[in-house]
Amino acid sequence: MASEAVRQVLCVTAMEVVLLIVAAVMYKLAHGTTNNVISDMFGIGSCTVTNILHEFVDAVLSILKPQYLKWPSTLPELRKMASGFMRLRGIPRVVGAIDGSHIPIIAPREWPADYYNRKGYHSILLQGIVDFNSCFWNYDIGWAGSLHDYNLFKRSKAFDRCEDGSLQGFSLVGDAAYQPRTYMLTPFLGCKEGLSRERAFWNFIQSSTRMPVECAFGILKLRWSILLKRLDVDTAFAPNLIACCLVLHNICQVHKDEINEEWYREANEILGAASSMNTPSDVEHQPPPRSNARGPVGTDLGSDGVDLDEDEPVEEKTAYRLGVQYRETLCRLLYDQERAHNASSVGIQVQSEDEMEVDE
Repeated sequence: MASEAVRQVLCVTAMEVVLLIVAAVMYKLAHGTTNNVISDMFGIGSCTVTNILHEFVDAVLSILKPQYLKWPSTLPELRKMASGFMRLRGIPRVVGAIDGSHIPIIAPREWPADYYNRKGYHSILLQGIVDFNSCFWNYDIGWAGSLHDYNLFKRSKAFDRCEDGSLQGFSLVGDAAYQPRTYMLTPFLGCKEGLSRERAFWNFIQSSTRMPVECAFGILKLRWSILLKRLDVDTAFAPNLIACCLVLHNICQVHKDEINEEWYREANEILGAASSMNTPSDVEHQPPPRSNARGPVGTDLGSDGVDLDEDEPVEEKTAYRLGVQYRETLCRLLYDQERAHNASSVGIQVQSEDEMEVDE
């Protein structure tokens, strides 16, 4: 084992070896430095750095992950999550916000085109579901960066669990990349000016309820800057490394580790951003630096939403229509509640838009 090799070379106790390994790996994850830099700083061989990184990641996933990153299985857990999300913008029975994030990698030797994403660089795709505190409770990692978010979702275990009712009647919120379902609340497509007041209001509160997942990805990359640069590790190992960072992120969130302003300065230096980044969302939306690229770096190729395919099975069409109906019902209910609340604060009685149309 690498830890035993370190003990023999440095002539230190087993506990000192553990502390040294943790310090070396945490520094590498937090700053994204090369093995040679870690080797010089901690007095261990470059190959040993690779070995202890693998040992550390395996230990975190086997020991800490079951405690800090797991699907909410009990009704009290789900109700607590729903209560937290409802305090954001009032949408009931939401227990998670879902989105995808591109983790930049150095272009792999095999099938590099598959990993070239629409934003113009090579990546692997991370799908995350978070609670209202931006803690991850489910993830899927390793798919090539060219895959669309919704196509990843349909291939993930999370999709299967949502389909089989594991959310127990609760819902997720996702952006326009996802199809509406009774368990997936999405925005209405179209610009604000082209939407009814009800739908524009829904898109506003739905987007606000979705913010914890964007913040989670941004904070994740701020804390563990190795994810800001193109990962220079074997593609097969990258998913475990990223999962390890997710677990460590959750531990920090649970223990209320505050965002350090120094992280933004370092992120700006790493990414060479044209404008200063001040929020986690700013960090999440920045492309990786060009300095450690292999292969072409392009420009944003645009985004595409997901609509119902005419060739979908009947079950898919039915689920889609039920999701649309559920979203429409929630939209109208919450809009009417908001109007009534605003009117009552100034002593005015209001009618719903349907009642106004009947009166006319």
